[in-house]
Amino acid sequence: MHIHSGNTIPVTGPSFDIGGYAFPIVEHVKDLGVLIDDCPKFHIGLHVDHIVTSAFTRAKLILKCFNSRNVQVLLRTFKVYVLPIIEYASSVWSPHLVTDIRKV
Repeated sequence: MHIHSGNTIPVTGPSFDIGGYAFPIVEHVKDLGVLIDDCPKFHIGLHVDHIVTSAFTRAKLILKCFNSRNVQVLLRTFKVYVLPIIEYASSVWSPHLVTDIRKV
């Protein structure tokens, strides 16, 4: 992954070569569950979108699979199955932009 700032022309094709193996250039990489893009500032929008999508999908599955609409049961399943997705590595990707906070 090239880390660059500003309007640089992206390099196409592999440009790193170690021991005859050419590594492809990627725009983002997942490290310990946190998506990091090629912007020099830690931009978390991509990661927040991924987290929100995963948590929303899990919450929809809970509503689809559980017949009970008891608030206590749904709250407990939310805390067990959805909240860990949202809270994982939150100290690293803690949103500071209003748009990211609203998404979460």
